[in-house]
Amino acid sequence: MVILYMLILQLGLLLCLLLVCSLAPGFYCVRRLPWSPMEKLCGGVGLSLILLYLASWGIYCFIPRENGGAFVAVSLICLLLGSLARKDFAGLFRSFRVRRALSGQAFLLLWAMVMLAMIRHYSGLGWGGDWLEHFQRSLFFLHRFPANTPILGGYELPARPPMMNVLAAFFLAQTQDRFALFQMASAFFNVLVFLPCCLMLPALGLARRPRTLPLVALFAFSPVVMENATYTWTKSLSAFFVVLAFWFYLAARRKNDRLRMVAAFLALSAGLLVHYSAGPYCLLLGLDYLLRVFWKRPRKWRELAAIVISCGLLLATWFAWSLAVYGPTGTFQSNTSVTSAREYPGNNLLKIGANLVDSIVPYVLRSG
Repeated sequence: MVILYMLILQLGLLLCLLLVCSLAPGFYCVRRLPWSPMEKLCGGVGLSLILLYLASWGIYCFIPRENGGAFVAVSLICLLLGSLARKDFAGLFRSFRVRRALSGQAFLLLWAMVMLAMIRHYSGLGWGGDWLEHFQRSLFFLHRFPANTPILGGYELPARPPMMNVLAAFFLAQTQDRFALFQMASAFFNVLVFLPCCLMLPALGLARRPRTLPLVALFAFSPVVMENATYTWTKSLSAFFVVLAFWFYLAARRKNDRLRMVAAFLALSAGLLVHYSAGPYCLLLGLDYLLRVFWKRPRKWRELAAIVISCGLLLATWFAWSLAVYGPTGTFQSNTSVTSAREYPGNNLLKIGANLVDSIVPYVLRSG
């Protein structure tokens, strides 16, 4: 019974830390920008996660041993920034769209937690190793395992980017390295994709009365969304940054706004640091920007320099470190996309086409 009470207290502390640290620092930075309330909410969350990652990564790289006090100090700074921005928070919460979006977000988190409470055994038809793999990756950064420590499944550490695992380690360092706490933090991150989807509603022709309730229902009853929300892998958080990037990119083109354009590519870079599946979207928006948008932009060279420098510095935190520790082969050839391609020989375009068909055409029709 004592263990249960301790777990409940740790879950409560973790939830408080997640709420404060995932919004306060970023919102403090964007609160005075000429953005809409929903842009400030979503941009504040995205920037907060980037800042938390940078702080946690700095602690990992430059503090030679485990130091929980450094993580607590970062959380206290987040709390201080939230306190300094309390009047701006009050103004933010007066927005009807923000309140509806946050209500939907809270419901989806509760919905995901109820689903997790029903799980008695993490198997997932052979996927149980992935739960343990991402937990081990977070423990790698939390407890500073040796660089040559094999990751479950035979992977090297650079096989997957680190951002969500580093964020999970940040919160586990202030609670306890228990799988239940890691699972809750992962669910919190994975349902965040709902917020930029709410932000996107006006772009879908719902500018006058964007309704969030159908979107909540779509998320809650979608097997794909809930599978990704309750699974501890990192694709949904990457999708959060990708959807956010598309919104800022479209808004930047429409309003000729440099800051939104930089924010779009910074969000894409963060998405790539969460999961490499953001790579095609980086390529898509990058080519569109360079071939169709760049030449029409005011002060285009200054804007391009801001994009390249900010995104380059963010990506360098991981790739420069990985190259120094694991070398080019370990950094670029241990990626699961590369290793999977080697495991299943054949034409990659044909494999992509077959996967696309299998994803769209129902199994009954394919088997016939």
